[in-house]
Amino acid sequence: MNNIIAFIYPKTYINKIDSKIKSLGSFNKLTTSSFILSRLILECLIFLIFILIPIYGLLLSILFVILFHFLYEDILITSKLITRNKDMTKDAIMYFNILLLNINNYKSIEDLLLISSNIINNRFTKQLKVLLKGNNYQEALLELSSSIPNGILADYLKDMSICKSNQELEIIIHNLLNDLNENNLESLNKKIGLLPLKFTILVIIFLVIVLGLLIVLPKYM
Repeated sequence: MNNIIAFIYPKTYINKIDSKIKSLGSFNKLTTSSFILSRLILECLIFLIFILIPIYGLLLSILFVILFHFLYEDILITSKLITRNKDMTKDAIMYFNILLLNINNYKSIEDLLLISSNIINNRFTKQLKVLLKGNNYQEALLELSSSIPNGILADYLKDMSICKSNQELEIIIHNLLNDLNENNLESLNKKIGLLPLKFTILVIIFLVIVLGLLIVLPKYM
């Protein structure tokens, strides 16, 4: 199946989709290959259905395929990424505030991360605990950073992965919490609120184009 995708689509596009899907987290069941192939199959079906319509079949089939192409990604990936971005950011703020309270109680960074994650149960700590079970804390934080949509949080997690002492970790966490302030969360909420509007605008534009073409084209036939 991966060979089929590699044959049809350029590597840069596949890597772009793969990066987005990885950002949905380790508990996500959607894969790059299943997403790309399912969308391609559905686009072919939509094209075949609408092309059977007399006169305007080809036009309608192309327009509906284009609309479906973008909406499919928005619904299955983009909308989930925006929601995950907001949720993971809030959960991370909560977790790192608790970690700061315990930072002087444990000499080992790995113990500090794991024990603090057991105190609170949220989306961020669940994923961190899974990663800490099979990896050292450096590997776990690096892998976690690759599944975080929030670029600020992801970069700080990478910085934490190279920390050698609790003092270094404490400085990074303080800087992180300063950056992940309420303004960032408000920005995320605005993006989530704009997503349905994006869908609505796309649909309206699409319908206007279709109706306009249906009205104008008969005059030239």
